[in-house]
Amino acid sequence: MEKKFYLYPSCIPVKGYARSIILDTCRDKYTLIPNALYSIIEEFQGCTTSQVVHEFGVENYSIINEYFDFMRNKDMLYFTSNGICFNPQNEVYEVSSLISNAHIEIGLQIPYKIIDELSNLNCIVINIKFIESFSIGYVVDVLKYINQSRISSVHITIPYSRELEEGIDSLLQTSVKIRRLVFINSPRNNEKAFGYDKRYYMFFLNKEASDNIQCGCIHPNFFTTSKGMVIEGQTKNTCFNKKIYINKDGLLKNCPYSQQILGDINKECIVDVVSKENYKFLCSITKDQVNVCKDCEFRYICMDCRVYIKDKNNIYSQPAKCNYNPYIAKWKGQDGYIPVEDWLNDNNKK
Repeated sequence: MEKKFYLYPSCIPVKGYARSIILDTCRDKYTLIPNALYSIIEEFQGCTTSQVVHEFGVENYSIINEYFDFMRNKDMLYFTSNGICFNPQNEVYEVSSLISNAHIEIGLQIPYKIIDELSNLNCIVINIKFIESFSIGYVVDVLKYINQSRISSVHITIPYSRELEEGIDSLLQTSVKIRRLVFINSPRNNEKAFGYDKRYYMFFLNKEASDNIQCGCIHPNFFTTSKGMVIEGQTKNTCFNKKIYINKDGLLKNCPYSQQILGDINKECIVDVVSKENYKFLCSITKDQVNVCKDCEFRYICMDCRVYIKDKNNIYSQPAKCNYNPYIAKWKGQDGYIPVEDWLNDNNKK
Protein backbone atom coordinates (compact mmCIF):
# COMPACT_ATOMS: atom_id res chain seq x y z
CA MET A 1 0.00 0.00 0.00
CA GLU A 2 1.46 3.32 -1.07
CA LYS A 3 1.99 5.78 1.75
CA LYS A 4 0.56 9.30 1.95
CA PHE A 5 2.64 12.42 2.49
CA TYR A 6 2.31 15.10 5.18
CA LEU A 7 4.40 18.11 6.10
CA TYR A 8 5.75 18.17 9.64
CA PRO A 9 3.66 20.57 11.75
CA SER A 10 6.66 22.86 12.23
CA CYS A 11 6.91 23.38 8.45
CA ILE A 12 4.48 26.08 7.38
CA PRO A 13 4.00 26.89 3.67
CA VAL A 14 3.30 30.54 2.83
CA LYS A 15 2.22 31.62 -0.65
CA GLY A 16 3.49 34.78 -2.29
CA TYR A 17 2.60 36.35 -5.61
CA ALA A 18 5.70 35.20 -7.52
CA ARG A 19 6.99 32.41 -5.28
CA SER A 20 6.37 30.76 -1.93
CA ILE A 21 8.35 29.67 1.12
CA ILE A 22 8.24 26.94 3.73
CA LEU A 23 8.90 28.23 7.23
CA ASP A 24 10.65 25.68 9.44
CA THR A 25 9.97 26.93 12.96
CA CYS A 26 11.94 24.11 14.58
CA ARG A 27 15.15 24.84 12.69
CA ASP A 28 14.45 28.57 12.63
CA LYS A 29 14.90 28.97 8.88
CA TYR A 30 12.93 29.28 5.65
CA THR A 31 13.21 27.68 2.23
CA LEU A 32 12.10 29.23 -1.05
CA ILE A 33 9.83 27.10 -3.22
CA PRO A 34 7.93 27.64 -6.49
CA ASN A 35 4.21 28.34 -6.29
CA ALA A 36 3.56 25.06 -8.10
CA LEU A 37 4.99 23.13 -5.14
CA TYR A 38 2.94 25.23 -2.73
CA SER A 39 -0.21 24.23 -4.64
CA ILE A 40 0.71 20.55 -4.43
CA ILE A 41 1.20 20.81 -0.68
CA GLU A 42 -2.04 22.68 -0.09
CA GLU A 43 -4.23 20.61 -2.40
CA PHE A 44 -2.78 17.13 -2.10
CA GLN A 45 -1.33 16.79 1.41
CA GLY A 46 -2.63 13.47 2.71
CA CYS A 47 -2.44 11.91 -0.77
CA THR A 48 0.06 9.54 -2.35
CA THR A 49 2.61 10.62 -4.92
CA SER A 50 0.78 8.46 -7.47
CA GLN A 51 -2.37 10.48 -6.90
CA VAL A 52 -0.42 13.70 -7.46
CA VAL A 53 1.10 12.33 -10.69
CA HIS A 54 -2.33 11.16 -11.85
CA GLU A 55 -3.71 14.67 -11.36
CA PHE A 56 -0.92 16.44 -13.24
CA GLY A 57 -0.15 13.75 -15.82
CA VAL A 58 2.72 11.29 -16.23
CA GLU A 59 4.55 13.83 -18.37
CA ASN A 60 5.16 15.78 -15.14
CA TYR A 61 6.36 12.75 -13.17
CA SER A 62 9.99 13.83 -13.22
CA ILE A 63 9.42 17.30 -11.77
CA ILE A 64 6.90 16.02 -9.19
CA ASN A 65 9.39 13.39 -8.06
CA GLU A 66 12.04 16.10 -7.87
CA TYR A 67 9.75 18.20 -5.63
CA PHE A 68 9.24 15.30 -3.21
CA ASP A 69 12.96 14.48 -3.15
CA PHE A 70 13.65 18.12 -2.39
CA MET A 71 11.26 18.17 0.58
CA ARG A 72 12.47 14.78 1.81
CA ASN A 73 16.10 15.93 1.73
CA LYS A 74 15.13 19.07 3.64
CA ASP A 75 13.35 16.84 6.21
CA MET A 76 10.10 18.74 5.70
CA LEU A 77 7.71 15.85 5.12
CA TYR A 78 7.07 12.26 6.08
CA PHE A 79 5.19 9.35 4.49
CA THR A 80 2.76 7.18 6.41
CA SER A 81 -0.10 4.78 5.89
CA ASN A 82 -1.58 5.61 9.29
CA GLY A 83 -2.80 9.14 8.67
CA ILE A 84 -1.43 12.23 10.45
CA CYS A 85 1.20 11.16 12.98
CA PHE A 86 1.77 14.55 14.61
CA ASN A 87 -0.65 17.00 16.15
CA PRO A 88 -1.11 20.12 13.99
CA GLN A 89 0.72 23.21 15.23
CA ASN A 90 -1.52 25.57 17.17
CA GLU A 91 -2.63 28.53 15.09
CA VAL A 92 -2.92 30.79 18.14
CA TYR A 93 0.20 31.85 20.00
CA GLU A 94 -0.28 33.80 23.20
CA VAL A 95 2.00 34.64 26.07
CA SER A 96 0.39 35.16 29.45
CA SER A 97 1.63 38.74 29.68
CA LEU A 98 -0.73 41.57 28.87
CA ILE A 99 2.45 43.52 28.06
CA SER A 100 5.46 41.51 26.92
CA ASN A 101 7.87 44.33 26.12
CA ALA A 102 8.06 47.87 27.51
CA HIS A 103 10.29 50.84 26.67
CA ILE A 104 10.54 53.52 29.34
CA GLU A 105 12.53 56.70 29.83
CA ILE A 106 13.81 57.42 33.33
CA GLY A 107 14.59 60.87 34.71
CA LEU A 108 15.40 62.08 38.19
CA GLN A 109 12.81 59.94 39.97
CA ILE A 110 12.70 56.16 39.97
CA PRO A 111 9.36 55.19 38.34
CA TYR A 112 8.21 52.79 41.05
CA LYS A 113 4.59 52.98 39.86
CA ILE A 114 5.50 52.04 36.28
CA ILE A 115 7.71 49.15 37.35
CA ASP A 116 5.02 47.83 39.71
CA GLU A 117 2.34 48.02 37.03
CA LEU A 118 4.51 46.31 34.42
CA SER A 119 5.35 43.59 36.93
CA ASN A 120 1.66 43.03 37.66
CA LEU A 121 1.04 42.73 33.92
CA ASN A 122 3.75 40.03 33.73
CA CYS A 123 5.96 42.13 31.46
CA ILE A 124 8.86 40.00 30.21
CA VAL A 125 11.38 42.57 28.97
CA ILE A 126 11.84 46.18 30.01
CA ASN A 127 14.03 48.52 27.97
CA ILE A 128 15.20 51.48 30.07
CA LYS A 129 16.64 54.67 28.65
CA PHE A 130 18.23 56.95 31.25
CA ILE A 131 18.00 60.49 29.92
CA GLU A 132 21.03 61.62 31.95
CA SER A 133 24.29 60.06 33.13
CA PHE A 134 23.23 59.19 36.65
CA SER A 135 25.43 57.87 39.45
CA ILE A 136 26.12 54.19 39.86
CA GLY A 137 24.11 54.21 43.07
CA TYR A 138 21.01 55.51 41.28
CA VAL A 139 21.25 52.95 38.49
CA VAL A 140 21.74 50.11 40.96
CA ASP A 141 18.75 51.29 43.02
CA VAL A 142 16.60 51.01 39.89
CA LEU A 143 17.94 47.54 39.10
CA LYS A 144 17.51 46.30 42.65
CA TYR A 145 13.87 47.36 42.58
CA ILE A 146 13.35 45.55 39.27
CA ASN A 147 15.04 42.46 40.74
CA GLN A 148 12.12 42.18 43.15
CA SER A 149 9.57 42.30 40.31
CA ARG A 150 8.26 39.67 37.87
CA ILE A 151 10.11 41.32 34.99
CA SER A 152 12.46 38.75 33.45
CA SER A 153 15.14 40.81 31.74
CA VAL A 154 16.36 44.40 31.49
CA HIS A 155 18.04 46.31 28.66
CA ILE A 156 19.65 49.66 29.55
CA THR A 157 20.71 52.66 27.47
CA ILE A 158 22.54 55.39 29.37
CA PRO A 159 24.89 58.33 28.62
CA TYR A 160 28.52 57.39 29.18
CA SER A 161 30.56 58.44 32.20
CA ARG A 162 33.91 57.16 33.43
CA GLU A 163 32.39 56.42 36.82
CA LEU A 164 29.77 54.16 35.28
CA GLU A 165 32.24 52.29 33.10
CA GLU A 166 34.75 51.71 35.89
CA GLY A 167 32.28 50.63 38.51
CA ILE A 168 29.23 49.27 36.75
CA ASP A 169 30.47 45.72 36.21
CA SER A 170 31.12 44.92 39.85
CA LEU A 171 27.99 46.66 41.09
CA LEU A 172 25.78 44.94 38.55
CA GLN A 173 26.74 41.59 40.00
CA THR A 174 23.75 42.16 42.25
CA SER A 175 21.40 42.28 39.21
CA VAL A 176 20.41 38.92 37.77
CA LYS A 177 18.08 40.39 35.14
CA ILE A 178 20.17 42.81 33.10
CA ARG A 179 20.98 41.49 29.63
CA ARG A 180 22.20 44.51 27.69
CA LEU A 181 23.93 47.76 28.56
CA VAL A 182 24.48 50.46 25.93
CA PHE A 183 26.64 53.51 26.67
CA ILE A 184 25.85 56.44 24.36
CA ASN A 185 28.04 59.52 23.78
CA SER A 186 31.04 57.36 24.63
CA PRO A 187 34.67 58.21 23.74
CA ARG A 188 34.80 54.80 22.03
CA ASN A 189 32.51 53.32 19.43
CA ASN A 190 30.98 49.93 18.69
CA GLU A 191 32.98 47.98 21.24
CA LYS A 192 31.33 44.96 22.75
CA ALA A 193 32.30 43.42 26.07
CA PHE A 194 30.57 40.81 28.16
CA GLY A 195 29.72 41.84 31.67
CA TYR A 196 29.95 39.91 34.91
CA ASP A 197 29.77 36.14 34.38
CA LYS A 198 28.74 36.79 30.74
CA ARG A 199 25.14 37.42 31.76
CA TYR A 200 24.92 40.63 29.76
CA TYR A 201 26.86 42.55 27.16
CA MET A 202 27.89 46.15 26.71
CA PHE A 203 28.05 48.42 23.68
CA PHE A 204 29.82 51.76 23.46
CA LEU A 205 28.43 54.29 20.96
CA ASN A 206 30.07 57.66 20.33
CA LYS A 207 26.68 59.23 19.60
CA GLU A 208 23.03 58.95 20.58
CA ALA A 209 21.43 55.59 19.88
CA SER A 210 19.47 55.90 16.64
CA ASP A 211 16.97 53.06 16.77
CA ASN A 212 14.68 54.95 14.41
CA ILE A 213 17.17 54.37 11.59
CA GLN A 214 16.48 50.63 11.75
CA CYS A 215 12.92 50.94 13.01
CA GLY A 216 10.60 49.69 10.29
CA CYS A 217 13.39 48.47 8.00
CA ILE A 218 12.57 45.33 6.03
CA HIS A 219 15.62 43.21 5.28
CA PRO A 220 16.41 39.46 5.33
CA ASN A 221 18.86 40.09 8.19
CA PHE A 222 15.89 41.08 10.36
CA PHE A 223 13.66 38.12 9.49
CA THR A 224 12.60 35.92 12.41
CA THR A 225 11.36 32.40 11.78
CA SER A 226 10.69 31.36 15.37
CA LYS A 227 7.36 29.68 16.10
CA GLY A 228 6.21 32.59 18.25
CA MET A 229 6.92 35.18 15.56
CA VAL A 230 5.31 33.15 12.76
CA ILE A 231 2.12 32.30 14.63
CA GLU A 232 1.79 35.78 16.12
CA GLY A 233 2.32 37.29 12.67
CA GLN A 234 -0.75 35.49 11.34
CA THR A 235 -3.11 36.95 13.94
CA LYS A 236 -1.46 40.09 15.38
CA ASN A 237 0.82 43.00 14.54
CA THR A 238 4.29 41.80 15.48
CA CYS A 239 5.61 45.31 16.08
CA PHE A 240 2.82 46.68 18.30
CA ASN A 241 1.22 43.65 19.93
CA LYS A 242 1.73 43.57 23.73
CA LYS A 243 4.23 46.43 23.61
CA ILE A 244 4.18 49.88 25.20
CA TYR A 245 6.40 52.96 25.34
CA ILE A 246 6.39 55.47 28.20
CA ASN A 247 8.41 58.67 27.88
CA LYS A 248 9.97 60.71 30.68
CA ASP A 249 6.77 62.77 31.04
CA GLY A 250 4.63 59.68 31.49
CA LEU A 251 2.97 59.71 28.06
CA LEU A 252 2.17 56.30 26.62
CA LYS A 253 2.48 55.24 22.96
CA ASN A 254 2.68 52.04 20.95
CA CYS A 255 6.12 53.06 19.71
CA PRO A 256 8.69 55.79 20.57
CA TYR A 257 8.34 57.20 17.06
CA SER A 258 4.56 57.23 16.89
CA GLN A 259 2.75 60.57 16.98
CA GLN A 260 -0.34 59.06 18.60
CA ILE A 261 -0.51 59.45 22.39
CA LEU A 262 -2.55 56.70 24.02
CA GLY A 263 -2.61 57.95 27.60
CA ASP A 264 -0.80 59.50 30.57
CA ILE A 265 0.64 57.35 33.36
CA ASN A 266 0.14 60.26 35.74
CA LYS A 267 -3.62 60.06 35.22
CA GLU A 268 -4.37 56.43 34.42
CA CYS A 269 -3.02 52.91 34.77
CA ILE A 270 -1.21 51.02 32.02
CA VAL A 271 -3.87 48.29 32.04
CA ASP A 272 -6.54 50.89 31.26
CA VAL A 273 -4.51 52.29 28.36
CA VAL A 274 -3.88 48.91 26.73
CA SER A 275 -7.58 48.12 27.09
CA LYS A 276 -8.51 51.05 24.85
CA GLU A 277 -9.82 50.28 21.37
CA ASN A 278 -7.19 52.42 19.62
CA TYR A 279 -4.39 50.41 21.26
CA LYS A 280 -6.03 47.06 20.50
CA PHE A 281 -6.79 48.09 16.92
CA LEU A 282 -3.15 48.74 16.07
CA CYS A 283 -2.14 45.48 17.73
CA SER A 284 -4.64 43.59 15.59
CA ILE A 285 -3.41 44.71 12.14
CA THR A 286 -1.81 41.76 10.34
CA LYS A 287 0.30 41.55 7.21
CA ASP A 288 -2.60 39.80 5.49
CA GLN A 289 -4.41 43.16 5.65
CA VAL A 290 -1.53 45.38 4.55
CA ASN A 291 -1.22 46.49 0.94
CA VAL A 292 1.54 44.65 -0.98
CA CYS A 293 2.56 42.73 2.17
CA LYS A 294 -0.46 40.48 1.78
CA ASP A 295 1.04 39.31 -1.53
CA CYS A 296 4.52 38.72 -0.06
CA GLU A 297 5.91 35.31 0.87
CA PHE A 298 7.91 36.84 3.76
CA ARG A 299 4.92 38.47 5.46
CA TYR A 300 4.94 36.31 8.61
CA ILE A 301 8.66 36.63 9.38
CA CYS A 302 9.30 40.37 9.18
CA MET A 303 8.24 43.03 11.66
CA ASP A 304 5.36 45.21 10.52
CA CYS A 305 5.88 48.90 11.23
CA ARG A 306 2.70 50.99 11.14
CA VAL A 307 4.58 54.22 11.95
CA TYR A 308 6.81 54.44 8.87
CA ILE A 309 4.34 53.73 6.06
CA LYS A 310 4.17 54.99 2.47
CA ASP A 311 0.72 56.58 2.77
CA LYS A 312 0.16 58.29 6.12
CA ASN A 313 -3.56 58.50 5.37
CA ASN A 314 -3.91 54.74 5.00
CA ILE A 315 -3.06 52.64 8.05
CA TYR A 316 -2.91 49.57 5.77
CA SER A 317 -0.23 51.14 3.55
CA GLN A 318 2.98 49.26 2.72
CA PRO A 319 5.96 49.88 5.07
CA ALA A 320 7.94 52.86 3.81
CA LYS A 321 11.31 51.18 4.43
CA CYS A 322 10.61 48.03 2.43
CA ASN A 323 12.70 47.63 -0.73
CA TYR A 324 11.35 44.26 -1.80
CA ASN A 325 9.00 43.75 -4.75
CA PRO A 326 7.05 40.51 -4.16
CA TYR A 327 5.47 40.69 -7.61
CA ILE A 328 8.83 40.01 -9.27
CA ALA A 329 10.60 38.47 -6.23
CA LYS A 330 13.50 40.93 -6.30
CA TRP A 331 15.19 43.22 -3.79
CA LYS A 332 16.37 46.70 -4.64
CA GLY A 333 19.82 46.42 -6.17
CA GLN A 334 19.15 43.10 -7.89
CA ASP A 335 19.11 42.93 -11.67
CA GLY A 336 15.63 43.56 -13.03
CA TYR A 337 14.30 45.22 -9.89
CA ILE A 338 11.61 47.84 -10.27
CA PRO A 339 9.75 49.62 -7.45
CA VAL A 340 6.40 48.17 -6.43
CA GLU A 341 4.60 51.37 -7.46
CA ASP A 342 5.95 51.12 -11.01
CA TRP A 343 5.00 47.46 -11.26
CA LEU A 344 1.48 48.13 -10.01
CA ASN A 345 1.02 50.99 -12.46
CA ASP A 346 2.30 48.90 -15.34
CA ASN A 347 0.00 46.01 -14.47
CA ASN A 348 -3.03 48.09 -13.43
CA LYS A 349 -3.20 46.23 -10.11
CA LYS A 350 -5.17 48.10 -7.45
